[in-house]
Amino acid sequence: MSTPSNRHAGTGAGGAQATIPEPSYAERARTLLHLSRVGSLSTLSRKRPGYPFGSLMPYALDGAGRPLFLISTMAMHTQKPASRMRVPACW
Repeated sequence: MSTPSNRHAGTGAGGAQATIPEPSYAERARTLLHLSRVGSLSTLSRKRPGYPFGSLMPYALDGAGRPLFLISTMAMHTQKPASRMRVPACW
């Protein structure tokens, strides 16, 4: 007897447990942001064009749950001219 893979585990008796909706992808992303305080920030590599140049970046969340980054002007990620910086719309 197998159970569907999209159901939550539980201790309900004989399948009488309440249906728990799966969280949306946005809820999952917000949960991930709240559980950690370090993420990865990447720009395009200068030494290897087309490849990412990434580093670990601590962040904080504002009142709305959006990540805030404090980036030094000495960091490699800020060495590019502002016109060449590409930031994903989700940040």
